[in-house]
Amino acid sequence: MRFYKTTFVDKITKKKFIILTGSSILSNKTFNLEVTSDSHPYFKSKLKKKYYDSNVSKFVKKISISNSR
Repeated sequence: MRFYKTTFVDKITKKKFIILTGSSILSNKTFNLEVTSDSHPYFKSKLKKKYYDSNVSKFVKKISISNSR
């Protein structure tokens, strides 16, 4: 089985997300990646007014990978 290394770069934070995927999992070699985190600048700006004193987590809250067909 061949493995594919895909690197995604967040345009705002410049952080890299690397995914290794086996060829048997992805039939057409393309997939969608959704990463959300409450430490992302977009989410912090949305939460700043409501939760100004709160300690914002730096953990990724959701990662979902789906095969594009």
